[in-house]
Amino acid sequence: MLEVIGLDAEVEQVYEVLLNSRPATVDELAAATGLAPSTVRTALRALSDRGLVNAAPDGSAGYVAVDPALVLDMLLLRREEELRKARVLAAEISERFRQAVAGRDPAEMVEVVTGTETIVERYDQVLRTARRELRFLNKPPYHPGYQFRHEPDAEFLRGGGVARVLYETAAVDDPHRLPALEASLAAGERARVLPGLPTKLVLVDDRAGIVPLRITGNIPSGSYLIVHRSALLDALGALFETLWGIALPLTLGGGVPPPAGAGPGWPDPLERRILGLMNAGLRDEAIARHLNLSHRTLQRRIRGIMERLDAHTRYQLGARAAARGWAEDGRSASTRSPY
Repeated sequence: MLEVIGLDAEVEQVYEVLLNSRPATVDELAAATGLAPSTVRTALRALSDRGLVNAAPDGSAGYVAVDPALVLDMLLLRREEELRKARVLAAEISERFRQAVAGRDPAEMVEVVTGTETIVERYDQVLRTARRELRFLNKPPYHPGYQFRHEPDAEFLRGGGVARVLYETAAVDDPHRLPALEASLAAGERARVLPGLPTKLVLVDDRAGIVPLRITGNIPSGSYLIVHRSALLDALGALFETLWGIALPLTLGGGVPPPAGAGPGWPDPLERRILGLMNAGLRDEAIARHLNLSHRTLQRRIRGIMERLDAHTRYQLGARAAARGWAEDGRSASTRSPY
């Protein structure tokens, strides 16, 4: 859960121990987390830089957690500012495009493709040229009647290709899409989510990009640009990486069995799906609709998880679930994409 403010799982482990205990020294934290003392010191520096831990007030060598409610609003506002800057970058990309094509034959750099059938056909052709990596910004609206939904092909994933998909929350908040999304995640897709995205986008290796000419309300674009190697393509790649870096991981993981040695209280498949959808930022009403649960049943399930984790807030629930691996997708670290 702390990934939203730029902290990794090891930092979360250290913070989780401090949330549940008296002041703890580096050695005590290392023993509690199984991390090396040098890793614990690095984690403490990261937490201290964000105001989440302080030195113990008694003057000992220990550290104590700061109430997250006191600092998280500030940290989340900082993330929102980063997202605002990413949107500014999107506007700068448009200006860079206009400058790049000045005095050149646009056909050297971009193709303009018009009409739904032609768009879908050309889109499929470009995606089939992928060899290493596909990157997607996925948001509504979609062309009705077509599977033109900015998702990687399962065959590409089975062949060892890397696919990273950044979803707008509205793309996940569609009850008809959940089975396909879970299948893509199970096949190896790496997914993250943000409340809003500036555009749709597909990047094929570092050789081509596909982007709508415009998005107007709920009407799919009737024209797309296919961007070939150029400064514009580099800028589109930079936009993707900026947004990816501030997005939350999307892990649904309902069908993943408990790992060997999992202790009592491990969440059942339904609870893991609830945790994954909560992590994606969906509201309770949307989660209940996705999972075909009544609002009362969903609330009962969430309360049960919170009680098992001794969590008093949704933030504590997310942080403690992540620290225990409950919000992971079940892949071992050796098989995860480095992205």
